[in-house]
Amino acid sequence: MAVRKNNVVICCRHEEDSADLLAERMRSRIAGEGYELVLNVKVLQGEQFNAQIKHEIENCEDFILLLFPGTLDKCVDGSGDYLMEEISYALKLRKNIVPAITRKFEWPEILPDSIRPLQMFAGVPLNLEFFDAIIEKIRTMLISNGDKTVKWDENNYIFISYAHKDKERILPVIEELQRQNFCLWYDEGIDPGTEWDDN
Repeated sequence: MAVRKNNVVICCRHEEDSADLLAERMRSRIAGEGYELVLNVKVLQGEQFNAQIKHEIENCEDFILLLFPGTLDKCVDGSGDYLMEEISYALKLRKNIVPAITRKFEWPEILPDSIRPLQMFAGVPLNLEFFDAIIEKIRTMLISNGDKTVKWDENNYIFISYAHKDKERILPVIEELQRQNFCLWYDEGIDPGTEWDDN
């Protein structure tokens, strides 16, 4: 199935106050720059939610995830929450995920394995006072930006940098990314305080 160029899915938990309005505002602003955008909120209104949203995720290049305080709380127990399924599917298909993080959002201490790699994606802080600047930043993070489209292959690596004190939290994320066949580079075996070897 061919991926449609410049196709973007905006994903949010529709039960959250103002999530629909923010997602629609974001969709309108980015769509004005030549992108095709689908809101998972709109898809939810139909009866064929699972098939329709999966189809849209399969056909997108970029997946923008709006994160409000508590957005991922229902995902923690791994009980098949619709948002968790969408994120997991986007990760499985190696979509470019751009977390848009609202003020006071906090990552849960533990996430299910299927969405744990989400924490490794660079996010954009959402401050509505600077909405246009934020939209511009998000646009630059879309792999379908302009005429360039990046496809994952064996030459694309994810570089993971972390503090050694966070090793216990990061290693499960690395393991999940490896399980999903992402190519990774991280500082395995480098002792803290060791000088960088340029060779």
